[in-house]
Amino acid sequence: MNFNSAQFFGFLAASLAIYWLLPRRFRLAFLLVASYAFYAATDWRFLGLIIMSTFVDYVVGGLLGRTEGAGTRKALLATSVVVNLSILAIFKYFNFFTDSFAAVAEAIGLSSPRWALQVLLPVGLSFYTFQSMSYAIDVYRGDIEPERSPLVLGTFVAFFPQLLAGPIERSSKLMPQLRNLPQRPRQSQMLEAVDLIAIGLFKKVAVADVAFRVVVDGFSPAQLTADIGPDRGWQLTMLTLLAFGMQQYCDFSGYSDMARGVAKLFGVELSRNFLRPV
Repeated sequence: MNFNSAQFFGFLAASLAIYWLLPRRFRLAFLLVASYAFYAATDWRFLGLIIMSTFVDYVVGGLLGRTEGAGTRKALLATSVVVNLSILAIFKYFNFFTDSFAAVAEAIGLSSPRWALQVLLPVGLSFYTFQSMSYAIDVYRGDIEPERSPLVLGTFVAFFPQLLAGPIERSSKLMPQLRNLPQRPRQSQMLEAVDLIAIGLFKKVAVADVAFRVVVDGFSPAQLTADIGPDRGWQLTMLTLLAFGMQQYCDFSGYSDMARGVAKLFGVELSRNFLRPV
């Protein structure tokens, strides 16, 4: 469910209406349910991954809060790191390594079996994996106390405005906001939200998507050489590379602006990201 789709804005409108009509004590639970529904709409089969990652770090954080031995604490943190990074490695790099192994084996004259299994990449995997793991790291360092409420930690990991493309939040900033959701919307926050969503949509749709279709997707080095000859092909190739950089920046920056704007509609402030290229 992309942010620049009619489906998303329908989901957002319905979620906002229910959220602000509910009594305050039920809003956090609703945010968690809405976030899981948002993720399941992309592919419900991967919902178990985000729940598992959250559960592991919830248990690790709780045990860290009751453990004083340095060795045991390191082992608990290692459990979080290994579980989260294993999930990331399996789903993000399995196909890459198997295809690379097969290509190298064939290049040196060895036969290699073609893997029938093709592992799909869950959307937002990197973002929620690192965010969940960062909670366990913060508890290990003593920066925060272990979170007792699974609702707070679950929403922290799965909060749908930032689920697909960040920004990755520190637990010390986002979790206190989730524990104390506002009673009513603030007009200034709502106006800022509209501005950010509009700016983000412009970056994503009018700049990033157009750059991708017209320049990045429309020109390849081979096609440029064939059309205008090798003497001038390098010029348009360089232009294509610059356009690709602009496309990547505006794509992530636009999503980040929209994520901040959507979060503000629920009374939550996310970190400012992509202030300028560095």
